Amino acid sequence: MVNPETMEFRVYSLFEAVLEDDYSSDAITMAYGFLDDRKLLYVAVVNDANRKGGYYYSAQTLDILNGQRETVLDLDIDATSISYFAARWLNESKDRLILNSNSGPLWIIDLAKREMKQHPRSFETSWPFLFNGISPDGERFWHDRLYDASGRALADGPSTDGDVQYPEFRWSPDSRYSIFQDTRDHSDEHEMEDNGEYIEIATERIRFFDKQGNLLRTVQTKAGSGRYIEVAGWLDVDGFVLLREYRLEPSPEYENVKVKGDIHYRLLNLASGKSTELKVTDDIAKLTSPVPVREKGSLSILAMVDVDHLLVEGVGRFGYWLSKPGDKKLAWVAAYSDRDDIGDYRTFDLSSGKLTKQPIVLNYDKMLKLGEGWLISGANYTRLIPQD
Repeated sequence: MVNPETMEFRVYSLFEAVLEDDYSSDAITMAYGFLDDRKLLYVAVVNDANRKGGYYYSAQTLDILNGQRETVLDLDIDATSISYFAARWLNESKDRLILNSNSGPLWIIDLAKREMKQHPRSFETSWPFLFNGISPDGERFWHDRLYDASGRALADGPSTDGDVQYPEFRWSPDSRYSIFQDTRDHSDEHEMEDNGEYIEIATERIRFFDKQGNLLRTVQTKAGSGRYIEVAGWLDVDGFVLLREYRLEPSPEYENVKVKGDIHYRLLNLASGKSTELKVTDDIAKLTSPVPVREKGSLSILAMVDVDHLLVEGVGRFGYWLSKPGDKKLAWVAAYSDRDDIGDYRTFDLSSGKLTKQPIVLNYDKMLKLGEGWLISGANYTRLIPQD
């Protein structure tokens, strides 16, 4: 635990155990988040000679102020039969911890009732196509069907006769919508690059679903046009989506690789279905009312859209949004494509139009802003310079 203002820190040992160093034994031994302002939830390993493999898992909490520990539930999971855990997460309501093995078993831990149940169906995954359809709030997940955090099936997944973009399902940052992007048919024409683990494809169709798995809208390019379309990001305005439309062109640098060319950006209103082309600008000052565009996850496109004037800025900029929807001052960290160790902390005041910039250390970890004075990236703490 670190207090950056006083430069003080406190170290707690969560657990100590002797076990084999493999995926099955240590894949879920980690901290999952805070259940309240003080209690950190984590999964520990406990040695026990009477257990198969000589150990067992235990869900526990740590009070970060007084160091008190409490066992929530000892987990009846035979780790020796598992290759590795494909997904594990705590939902936003903080009442479910969900663990999934690549071989299929999925366990749901009810933290309030302190009981664990294994889902009756199998949720198999294989590398590199890991369990990926989890909503940002952890309350929903896709795996052929849509499920809630209790494991209840809500809707069947879409079918396709074409190729599917990985990950198969993507969510809006607010967890209200999910998308499924695919092609009309199987064809080498859609392939962009074979990276050795999977083939990156360009998609011709996007299907949008609500949080209950209902199909809201389908957007697609004209058949035979040679055009492709994908979601570039989600606006901080409910139901508005930034779309990227393009053609595929041979890469000028690499053989057997195609890149996106003749790119156009469109603003989609999910409710009405209206799609309007946007003009790209590289001058943020031209945007009178910029609205951030976000993606699920930490690393995001850092574009901004002026809905009234149909302008988009920053389509080639990526990094980490720090400001929240509704903030009067936008804040983000811009990453450099040619450097993985430095970036810029930037702010843009919506009232004055003032733009500020401060270089920072970057390690491509989750970016957190602590109050107004500190920026945290992994183990790096950067003091922010006050801007008048």
